[in-house]
Amino acid sequence: MLISQVDRQMEEAHELLEQMDLEVKGMPPTSRQKYQIRLKSYVAELSLLDKELKARTNPRDDNSLRDELFEGDYVKDDQKQRLLDNTERLESSSRQLEGGYKLAVEAEQIGSQILTDLSSQRETIKNSKSRLQETNYDLGRSSRIINGMIRGIKQQKMVLYGVAAIMLLTIVLAIYFTVRKHV
Repeated sequence: MLISQVDRQMEEAHELLEQMDLEVKGMPPTSRQKYQIRLKSYVAELSLLDKELKARTNPRDDNSLRDELFEGDYVKDDQKQRLLDNTERLESSSRQLEGGYKLAVEAEQIGSQILTDLSSQRETIKNSKSRLQETNYDLGRSSRIINGMIRGIKQQKMVLYGVAAIMLLTIVLAIYFTVRKHV
């Protein structure tokens, strides 16, 4: 039972180290080397622990097991401390990876929302462009109609001036001939 728990934790540690390796590969080159060195030391320590676990779980004769029992604990204090330190580091790295994953998911959601907004704005711009083209066409047509009306007004003015001039000339001639007959 204890051995299966340790095996599971070792597998978890291997997975965490793989995730850490992926995370380190995604870092900027300036800080990547520092973390790669740390990661290599973790991998080396985990390999030593793997070997030690395999050595302790392999069936041996009763005499060697008895000797080990009487010699002291299976794991020395400094090894225990190293294991605890490594476990703490792995948990910290795991939390950092989880935080990075949450940030990545959040960034993906934000990116998706931005793309949706941009698509909506694109449609709005297309519709506005279409309306502007229609308005431009209508303004051009209105301008032609107004220009035609102005030309018509000018023509009517000219005709009116012509009629007024003819009437004035007629009145002047009528007065002239009336005065001449009486003279």
